[in-house]
Amino acid sequence: MQFSQEPSQAFWHIVSYDPVLGEIKIVQKKISEQKISEKKICTAPIWIYEKNLATWIDSGLDIPDKNAFVLTPEFLNYWLEKLEKLERVGGLADDSQGLVILFGMGAARTLPSRAVLDFAQVSKISLEVMPTEAACRTYNLLASDGRNVLALLVP
Repeated sequence: MQFSQEPSQAFWHIVSYDPVLGEIKIVQKKISEQKISEKKICTAPIWIYEKNLATWIDSGLDIPDKNAFVLTPEFLNYWLEKLEKLERVGGLADDSQGLVILFGMGAARTLPSRAVLDFAQVSKISLEVMPTEAACRTYNLLASDGRNVLALLVP
């Protein structure tokens, strides 16, 4: 599916998602120049946060079978700790109170467990679990509004 909204304030912009090919197409742009400087096609699970984009494996998280993945409190905690490290090292937004985590689960419409929802509530984060296509659209919208958003996307 192609996404029509043009990138505005977001550093990364998701251009399209193809569930058949398992691809997420993303462009990077220079905000000051409004020009696209890099294009990526991602076929492995990825994460996007501010200026960061990487596969889960490149980030030290090995998911043997993305189709059998189960969302757990430990998985969310891994990403919260990663963001804390990024904020300390890179001076990124320190607004965990306003953090929105979008989890795109591929084509699945799976609801998170009670343990995951409780962890999100205690951590004071907004967790949205949805199909990847919806997560891509939501990421573009929130990031273009300058919101503090972490997208975890399974193609």
